[in-house]
Amino acid sequence: MKKSKTELIHGVSYTNGLVDRIVLTGTHGTGKTTLATYLVHQLGAPEYLANGNRYEYRPEPIRYIQEFGFPINQDATEESQYAMSTYHMATLGFPQFIADRCIVDVYAYAKYLHELPNSKISDRCLKFLQEQVYTFIRNFRGIAFMVNADITKPVAQDDIRDTDINFRNGVQAELFMIWTELCDPIRRQEKTGQFHVLPDDFVGRLRTVHKLIDPNNIFGKVQE
Repeated sequence: MKKSKTELIHGVSYTNGLVDRIVLTGTHGTGKTTLATYLVHQLGAPEYLANGNRYEYRPEPIRYIQEFGFPINQDATEESQYAMSTYHMATLGFPQFIADRCIVDVYAYAKYLHELPNSKISDRCLKFLQEQVYTFIRNFRGIAFMVNADITKPVAQDDIRDTDINFRNGVQAELFMIWTELCDPIRRQEKTGQFHVLPDDFVGRLRTVHKLIDPNNIFGKVQE
């Protein structure tokens, strides 16, 4: 097996030429999981494993949260947010991972819910999640991709994804604001990680992702 070589370039950690940590963020129905699954299959190929790159896939935890009896989406409580926060912050302990969502998503959902009438999210919970976001950004040596999409398109009902367009739009707006107004200044000051918004079409997303996570075109060689 080839000996692993890890280096830090512009706040991003690379091992054997590939980005170590990849986060996909966005509201329901934007295509995050589809893209994450694609990347998992590609980066889990024997060529990558033999090259010393071993990625941990961190799926969206909402299904697990629901199975443990926590309410989700618009019914989410503070306990739901704390449970998802614990899951996402543990991700930072993995040297290489692909994550479907991160703590920034949890904070965005909580912020949106906090503004609703009869909100179950307190100021204290929101402050806690904000501090978790600070910790994540200061320690994140990877690339976060916000998956953009036409929110007006309907999403399939699967007991997990919320189909309410207003809710999805509201969360997506909160996400963009948090990444650009809260996370970006910290990221630039601490010189950690990168953040990019992906286009709506799948092919365009792949081209953007490939170019950024694989600057040496190892990905392209494997696909051929």
